[in-house]
Amino acid sequence: MKHKNRYIFIALFIVFSFIVVIGVNRFFNYEKNLVVASQEKELKTIASLKIDQLSGWYYDEINDAKVISYNIYFIKRIREWIKNPYKKNADELQNYIKGLRDEHGYYSLIIFDPALNQTVSTDSILHEPIIHEKVLNRLINSGNISCTGFYKCADCRKVFIDFYAPVYDEYNRTIAYVVFRHDPAQNIFPLIKTWPVPSKSSETLIIRKEADSVLFLNDLRHLENAGLNLKISMENKEVPAVYTAMGNNGFVEGIDYRGAKVLAYTQKIEGTPWYLIAKTDMDEIIENTLFNTKNQMAFSIIILLILFAVLTLIYNLNQKNFYRKLFEAHEEFKTTLYSIGDGVITTNKKGKVIHMNPVAEMLTGWTEKKAIGKDVDVVFVVVNEESLKVVENPVERAIKESEVVNLANHSLLLSADGRKIPIADSGAPVFDETGKVTGAVLVFRDQTTERENQKKLLESQRTMSTLLSNLPGMAYRCKNDPQWTMEFVSSGCLNLTGYNDTEITGNNVISYNDIILPDDRKMVWAEVQRAVTLKQSYTIEYRIMTKRGKVKWVWEKGQAVLDEQGKIQSLEGFINDINERKLFEMALKTSESQFQTLTHNATVGIFRTDSKGRTTYVNPMWCQLSGMSSIESQDMKWTMAIHPDDREKLLNEWAEAVKNKLPSSIEYRFIRPNGNIVWVSGHAVPEFNPEGELLGYIGTIADITPQKEALRLLKESEEKYRLIVQNQSELVVKVDSKKRFQFVSQSYCKMFGKTEEELLGK
Repeated sequence: MKHKNRYIFIALFIVFSFIVVIGVNRFFNYEKNLVVASQEKELKTIASLKIDQLSGWYYDEINDAKVISYNIYFIKRIREWIKNPYKKNADELQNYIKGLRDEHGYYSLIIFDPALNQTVSTDSILHEPIIHEKVLNRLINSGNISCTGFYKCADCRKVFIDFYAPVYDEYNRTIAYVVFRHDPAQNIFPLIKTWPVPSKSSETLIIRKEADSVLFLNDLRHLENAGLNLKISMENKEVPAVYTAMGNNGFVEGIDYRGAKVLAYTQKIEGTPWYLIAKTDMDEIIENTLFNTKNQMAFSIIILLILFAVLTLIYNLNQKNFYRKLFEAHEEFKTTLYSIGDGVITTNKKGKVIHMNPVAEMLTGWTEKKAIGKDVDVVFVVVNEESLKVVENPVERAIKESEVVNLANHSLLLSADGRKIPIADSGAPVFDETGKVTGAVLVFRDQTTERENQKKLLESQRTMSTLLSNLPGMAYRCKNDPQWTMEFVSSGCLNLTGYNDTEITGNNVISYNDIILPDDRKMVWAEVQRAVTLKQSYTIEYRIMTKRGKVKWVWEKGQAVLDEQGKIQSLEGFINDINERKLFEMALKTSESQFQTLTHNATVGIFRTDSKGRTTYVNPMWCQLSGMSSIESQDMKWTMAIHPDDREKLLNEWAEAVKNKLPSSIEYRFIRPNGNIVWVSGHAVPEFNPEGELLGYIGTIADITPQKEALRLLKESEEKYRLIVQNQSELVVKVDSKKRFQFVSQSYCKMFGKTEEELLGK
């Protein structure tokens, strides 16, 4: 019997221990995965935002360099300086580019002649390196604006990034090179350095690949002076920076430059040679889950220890040496009790305190020595958090009802030293071998941190609910089934569809699939399934029918939520009303089609420009009159077809009209490739948007060559007639209907002693 009881005791303890360990481990993994998934969303959102901003900056700077290098006034000043590189011209050019520097926020501007001998700069001292040979060679070969990437100046040790642009004259010849120099510490590095949410370890960094290593371009949060100094070999494949430099994008867990384990989101910045990495330490991500899990483990250990003590007590009661075994069990229980991390108080069946562990002493403000023999109600005083009324002690109920009793939520422990501590506790009865209650065990823990975390969670949920309620559309979570069964929709559902959330959630009144127009349902299903299969987000535009029967165009973006095994749990996304935009796009498309038809068949040349006066479109008749193709006419290249005698006047008048946003009318000549000259009369009027901003110009050119030729022949005929008459000896005059002289011959003037000026009009 003795050994049998011992084996039963051991078997029960092992089974319970196994169940507790497995349960805690599963809970930890589940909570960890939730936190990691949430952090992945945050990393991707922050990285995508910064990538958009960096790409936008890079694109804008290239566009600004192009606009400035094509500016006719800029070209004119450079041409004058190249032609006469005296101090006056150099000073005027320098003052001009200083204005450009201040206007656009450049660190400096530098201009070289084609031979790289003469230089004009906004700086009094030119920091090296000024000329990047590889970039300049690439610029010369391609004719496109080129970028140096980040580099450190050998003189001032500052980090710069330069954009090189060519400057062409009216014959499309290179007359200079312009360097637009930026200080990334003013506009790029602050953007990379900031992190929009509180974090102890999160940071963003940009890198580029160099041969067999990865170079870090910006200073790092955890390592000083790392920008353009820190390199990591491509062999360190566990480093996220190496992972993305090898052509990989997305999430990765690895080791960062400090050797710390991190979760990172990596992506190439389109249009640039850079890669962006957003990362957070794994220790920070899971620190809250570790805290909560430790509490769960501590509670599990308490239960196992109490169970162990009770089983030991029962076992010893059935042995020969009852009192000796009981004493040993008591001492063992006491040792265990004092080592437990939560507060524990044991009582007899009358509710008198028998034992208190150190944690219970600290929380109640009582020492065990003073508390022994006192009623548990005196030592352990609990009140309602809101009313502050004393609540029933769980020990009394556990003894009376012979079952485990949990304390109600929102309870406060009144410590003897005046503290009010939020707690969670439970009371369990203790039985003897006959099944009679001999006392109770009270286990309680400080919930201060847990309550604070709960408040933060509730505040976060409230903030999220408010945000979703104010979005101009509908956020949703649904099943990936043909009916798109909604599990959650935000309050924007009513404005979008006419149905409230209760009608559409769970297909209570109507499924979301029934709202989609029948002609669009297959397309929507196919697009979503394609994206889900490829594990990508999806973006779709389609039509829905509202509750009132109105057809609307909507825009939807979402993605699948996967579990640990990669199976689809649900779809989450956002749907917005784009009906007005769609109707405008269709009207615009119809208008553009009509415009294309009209201009294609027009008998006059038609052209359009952007707000800078650069050509963006010409019709076939314009090409016929100018002798240029549509592609050759784009931007300001159409001026190459203008007669040299007319070009400067035309460009000056056109620039003045664009500057002042005024209409333009002028006659000029084209020289076709075959040498023929065509006279045209050009007219252009500005186009404005509803806010009065200049969108561009639309204009026409008409062939006036026949009129010009007829006028030339008429002038020649009149001149011949005049010479013949002037040389006649007879008197010749011409008068109008009022007998006023319109013409008099020289012989007439001599006869009457008058000059031609004295007679005409008399």
